[in-house]
Amino acid sequence: DAAERRAYINQTLVFLAALGGVAAIIILVWMPTLALTQSAHTGYAGMAAAFTFMWIAAAALDALPIADERIGLNTRLVVGWALLRTMALCAAAFGTGKLAYVLVTLCALVAARLIVLAFYVRAFHQHNASWQTTRIKRHLAYIAPLALAASLYGLRLQADPWIVAHWFSAQEFAAFSLAMVVLPLINILRQSICNTALPEMNRL
Repeated sequence: DAAERRAYINQTLVFLAALGGVAAIIILVWMPTLALTQSAHTGYAGMAAAFTFMWIAAAALDALPIADERIGLNTRLVVGWALLRTMALCAAAFGTGKLAYVLVTLCALVAARLIVLAFYVRAFHQHNASWQTTRIKRHLAYIAPLALAASLYGLRLQADPWIVAHWFSAQEFAAFSLAMVVLPLINILRQSICNTALPEMNRL
């Protein structure tokens, strides 16, 4: 029912906020130790951590309209966000030429996503829901395999560039990067199929 769905939404938002907090703490601790941040980029760890926290916390906006089968709304949100982000970042980068303004722009954009997510939940999921241990355990048991699969998929995408960048020359890495230009197209097709097929499979 609606209250049960709102309970799972609340749990998802809390889980994402917790993961974002953990990621932000890791960035605050790890980023200042890098040689790159000890020179020109000192002091950006706070903004990078804030951006990461809000970005992860707002990730539900990508999936919640799909779960609600509001595909048209989700398409408008995705396209609108992509256009807004591109124009804002280009304006910040070319207008100022400073990384600090780009990071501030990113933080402002992702904060706007959080606001949109809050309005979406308030508009379409107004029912109150209580916290129950059994429901939380059931939710964790359901999402754990999906989270592991998504993590392994992300690692598979990132492991190859990491290995090439670490063990090979810059020229070889450039050649490898050119060969990976088809990955965005593959990801678009994969994500589109998943977003349209999963809601239908969930009803079977």
